[in-house]
Amino acid sequence: MNRLVYFLSGATLGAFCLLNPACSGDNASVSVPHDGAATDGTLGAGDPDGGPDPDSGLPVPTVGRLASGGWQSCAIDANDKLYCWGADDSRIAVAPRKVRPDLSWAFVSIGVDFACALEKSQARRYCWGSNDFGQLGRGTKTGAEGLGPSEAGWSQLSAGSQHACGIKQDGTLWCWGRNDSMAVTPEIIGDAGEVPREVLSPVQIAPPATWTAVAASAKHTCGIRSNGSLWCWGQGVYDITTEPKYLQIGTETDWVRLGGGDRHTCGIKQNGTLWCWGRNSEGQLGVGIQYSNIFRKPIRVGEDTDWAAVRGGNHHTCALKKDGALFCWGSNGVSEPDGTSGSEPAVGSLGVALSEETLFVLRPTRNAPDLRWADVAPAIGTITWPREASIGNHTCGLRRNGRVMCWGDGSLGQLGDPSSNAHRPLNQITSDTDWQRVGPGAWALKKDGTLWTWGVVLRAIAASEYEGREVWLARPTPQVLERDVSSSFGGRVDLAFDGASCFVKTNGALFCNVRRCEDPDKDRVLRCPIRHEQVGTETDWAMVTTGMARHDGMHRCAIKKNGSLWCWGGNLSGQIGDGTDARRVAPVPVAAGTTWSTVSAGYNHTCGVRMDGTAWCWGNNTSGQLGDGSPNREQHRPVRVGGDTDWATVAAQEWGTRALKKDGTLWSWGPTVTRSGDATWRKISDRTGSCGIRTDGSLWCDNTPMGQDKDWADVGSGPIYQERGNGCAIKTNGTLWCWGSPSGATAGLPLPWSHEPRLIQLP
Repeated sequence: MNRLVYFLSGATLGAFCLLNPACSGDNASVSVPHDGAATDGTLGAGDPDGGPDPDSGLPVPTVGRLASGGWQSCAIDANDKLYCWGADDSRIAVAPRKVRPDLSWAFVSIGVDFACALEKSQARRYCWGSNDFGQLGRGTKTGAEGLGPSEAGWSQLSAGSQHACGIKQDGTLWCWGRNDSMAVTPEIIGDAGEVPREVLSPVQIAPPATWTAVAASAKHTCGIRSNGSLWCWGQGVYDITTEPKYLQIGTETDWVRLGGGDRHTCGIKQNGTLWCWGRNSEGQLGVGIQYSNIFRKPIRVGEDTDWAAVRGGNHHTCALKKDGALFCWGSNGVSEPDGTSGSEPAVGSLGVALSEETLFVLRPTRNAPDLRWADVAPAIGTITWPREASIGNHTCGLRRNGRVMCWGDGSLGQLGDPSSNAHRPLNQITSDTDWQRVGPGAWALKKDGTLWTWGVVLRAIAASEYEGREVWLARPTPQVLERDVSSSFGGRVDLAFDGASCFVKTNGALFCNVRRCEDPDKDRVLRCPIRHEQVGTETDWAMVTTGMARHDGMHRCAIKKNGSLWCWGGNLSGQIGDGTDARRVAPVPVAAGTTWSTVSAGYNHTCGVRMDGTAWCWGNNTSGQLGDGSPNREQHRPVRVGGDTDWATVAAQEWGTRALKKDGTLWSWGPTVTRSGDATWRKISDRTGSCGIRTDGSLWCDNTPMGQDKDWADVGSGPIYQERGNGCAIKTNGTLWCWGSPSGATAGLPLPWSHEPRLIQLP
């Protein structure tokens, strides 16, 4: 079983601040063991010889000493010291390190991008990380630096995606943070006369009630009162009743434990039975089926009566039996072996080998049957998926012998071993020298006209009542997407994150993929193969660009050999440029009678350069991305950017625009047109990322040189909706290099994380 899990192992622990809280302290050399003898700093007495788990050890469950969420995990050791690991604000992986070594800790919980913990001596609540919605509970949305203690007297905490709750020692329940779904409270607060969208300081829930358990989730919260009754509020509750309120679930008064997931919750009764409710799109309720509709009442999971603890994750659930046996079910997530496992299989968030057959596990499945566990912490995800696709796809467990083990997605150090995510020197792994073009997204074009692609790919959509939950897996090996692809007339290929791609073939025909999802097995899991279909019948196309919006919101633009510009697709902000906001299913002319040299489609705006060197933009303008200096929120026809006539190329990004002039100077605009520094540039990446090649041949991303080489020829950014820091580039000798996260541009390749380019093998 060891080969199917990732161990938190071998890392030197030091002073650490999850998400950069200001803290300091010793740099004690403490290790969390890999697969050998337990050492100082393990979470319990342990088995010093590394043998099987003892029958005795940490109690089942050991609550509050292990937590996972977003990109991070934390654990409290036997000496009450708190260690955290994963990714920091810059999405850089870090090894397990101490948080405030001067304090002793009793309880920890993690949301998507923040964490809260209880100091032991006075039970003070400390929270740190993102505070955009007041989720730190400090009375303000600023001042996220430092841990900042609050009042004393807390007994337990539960962090949801962007809100949190806690129970005080007197049994009162308090919540704070994001409240647009009323997950904090459905009640009117203050003199505003309405339910607040953000609650910046803890507010008491349903006084004078007292509580024994609470589970904060993505957009809802559930709690158990002292009389054993179950109550929930937030999104989903109001599908049952239109009146915003704290809603009692059933009439039973025998509830004892809760575990909240992304959009589901599970609980255990006094008789040891396990029950779940909420969304079941990926089998996260464990009842053996995947229904599109939501279970609005608790449904029993199996017939067993010996459940001891349950925890919900992003789209999966894990639970412990009274003997310490671990079971997980639901989505097996997106996982890559991070280049560290050799030929061993990738493991998903359920702790089982990742394959087509284990995309969804619909009933509780035993994990590591030879081990006994004291706690388990599946990571909760984000409510803005898939902007950060790797969030919430890992799980950590605390064994009864005190060891911590983690499995699933480790692309940002979530599994506790950042060695595969560290800065690495350049490493050549292929001698191929026939690459000629690389673009935004994970694709590259060879001189023989073959187009290659790799990385994340849509495999299935698990239908739900309100929205489809997409399942993405990394392609195990690079593959040829198309042949006879042209690079003439400035032709280029765009591959967006959700598999959207367009290209011009050598005969001038334009092809774009159409995603047609099917349910051949009648199991409510839609298979979505990529099919490329010709756009019209014309064979005079020169180049094409694909926008960033997803599904029906995506738009595309293409230039014909005569310089005419055509666009089609999503048009809510006028990004098609035909003077309307109507969706166009076929290409329509833009500014008829004009000729264009290049065009770039952003998220919901478009920019291009005409043959006369003038720059034009249209579509959404809420961030000033059109560069016309007007206050208009959108333009449905092209508007000119300034008065210059020496523009060479333009790159429409998500909320801004960058462009090169013919003299090599780089410019960017939001509210105004500004010049970015004195350096001159030869090439800039399109759409996402801020990468470019200077005139001296050096490669730069986010104002940082990518090594010392000065022989770069082409550069492209990583897939849309992936974390920043991914990209690929081609050298003048025709070799292809990539850098970033295994879940980004390099997904599916046997490469570790790297912030420097690595040569890519595409067989």
